[in-house]
Amino acid sequence: MGSRAMHGERTTMDTSYIPPVMKAIKQVFSTALDLHVELGKAQLSPDPLASHDVSAIIGFSGEYRGSLVLAFPSDVAQRTVSRLIGEDVSTESADFSRAVGELANQVAGSAKIGFEGKKVSISSPSVIMGSSHRVRPSKDMPVVQISADCEFGRFTIEVSLRHEVSEVTGSNLAKPA
Repeated sequence: MGSRAMHGERTTMDTSYIPPVMKAIKQVFSTALDLHVELGKAQLSPDPLASHDVSAIIGFSGEYRGSLVLAFPSDVAQRTVSRLIGEDVSTESADFSRAVGELANQVAGSAKIGFEGKKVSISSPSVIMGSSHRVRPSKDMPVVQISADCEFGRFTIEVSLRHEVSEVTGSNLAKPA
C-alpha cells in the first residue's frame, strides 16, 4: 500500500502506516503466540463500525495521532489469551484483560518501530469488554479495517491514524492540544 492514498466518499488519507501495522500483527502473533495469521485486505471501515466483544485500544501521539484497536469475538480472545499465558484463562479473570492489553501493546510497539524516522509515542492499553460494543474514533479520522484469521477464528484490526504536520513551520511536529 505504501504512501498511496485511500479514497472514501469524503476523505483521502495517507496509508504509509498500514504495512508496518500488518507486519507487526504477523510478527507478534507468530513470536508471542506461535500462531500464523492470514490478513485480509486493508480497507476503509464501513459506517456503522462493526461490533465487538473484546477490544484493546492503544493511542498514538506525536507525528502520527490516533488509535489502533485489536477487536475479538469472546471465544477467539479467550483462546488467544490462553495461548499467550500458557494456561486456560477465563474472560472474567483480571489476567485476561491484562493479557489482551499486552498483546495490543506488543503490536503497537512493533508497528511504531516501522514508522522509521517518525517521533511517535504510544499509550498504555485500554481494554473494553462487553457484547456488541463499538469503538469510535474522532469524527474526522477514517478507520482502516484489516480482518485477520488464525486457527482460533477471525479478529479485526482497526487503525485510525493521521500524520500530523505543523501548519506554521511545515515540519512534522505534533500540533498542540
